[in-house]
Amino acid sequence: ADELPRMDDARNALVGAMRVEKVDAIREAAAQALGDIGPDGRAAAGALGTALKDRSPAVVRAAAASLVRMAKDAKDAQAELQV
Repeated sequence: ADELPRMDDARNALVGAMRVEKVDAIREAAAQALGDIGPDGRAAAGALGTALKDRSPAVVRAAAASLVRMAKDAKDAQAELQV
């Protein structure tokens, strides 16, 4: 049976796309997707931080939104643990 790709592989591919892709829309989509994959995306926070300096305002916005989403998810998880 075919196995689904591991989340690490997906995350690494998205980080790679943000670093080397020349098309702004693809870098933007990669930054957005990293925020969409949930806790597994947090390991890419450094790459998203670097993307905040991208030449494309759309990539910067997507990276910032993903970082905010990751921080909110972490805060929500912490609140659940403090029951």
